[in-house]
Amino acid sequence: MKLAAIYRHPVKSLGEERIAATVLEPNRHVAWDRVWAIAHGASNFDPADPKWHHCREFVRQTHAPTLARLSITFDDATRQLTLAHPERGEITLDPDAPEGASALADWIAPLAEQGRPGPYSVCRIPDGAFTDAEERWITLASVRSRAVLEQRAGRPLEDIRFRINLWIDGMAPWEELELVGKDIVIGATRMRVMEPVERCRATEAGPQTGTHDTPVLSLLREATGAINFGIYAEVTEGGPIAEGDTVLIE
Repeated sequence: MKLAAIYRHPVKSLGEERIAATVLEPNRHVAWDRVWAIAHGASNFDPADPKWHHCREFVRQTHAPTLARLSITFDDATRQLTLAHPERGEITLDPDAPEGASALADWIAPLAEQGRPGPYSVCRIPDGAFTDAEERWITLASVRSRAVLEQRAGRPLEDIRFRINLWIDGMAPWEELELVGKDIVIGATRMRVMEPVERCRATEAGPQTGTHDTPVLSLLREATGAINFGIYAEVTEGGPIAEGDTVLIE
């Protein structure tokens, strides 16, 4: 088994970035993954008391499928985000700077309002991330499980639908769902599988169409009897990982 791809998602639900390598730390998220999120007008997120909140408090692809068409890159050195969308063009900014946060909120508004009304604001929590699980877990998924879904769908299912951190190739289809309680070793790192990832309609949003174009949840139920795809894992031993690294199950 091999590590096929590594992804991070600097802003929750606003695109994904493939990276060749990273360093995992114990009990931490992937670096720069979901560091920021966009709160909508009905959000209960309190910037005076910043802490993890459920994904319903933020703008997300589930309700605004056009967000699936977004691309994003993050410059680790300058801390600059670059976002692009066919309807909004391209913008580069520092989301931690007041002017950058304001520019991002204004830029995303015409896309976000399709699902949740504004006003919109950029959120960040100290030493945390806006992952769907409150725990400091990362996500893994199987390339071959996705291939089964693609056969049922009759079309490719792009990575961005699932927002996975680590894609693994070489597992039997759905084998990953049976690994709860076991360890996965990638390079010098080790992680404990915690539980499956329950999916939502974000998986049904197509990056080409910007609409809910594929019944992924129904396809999952047909294939597995549930709407789980991918697994959560807690990093217990950190270290560098890179695409192509050998993956072991223990």
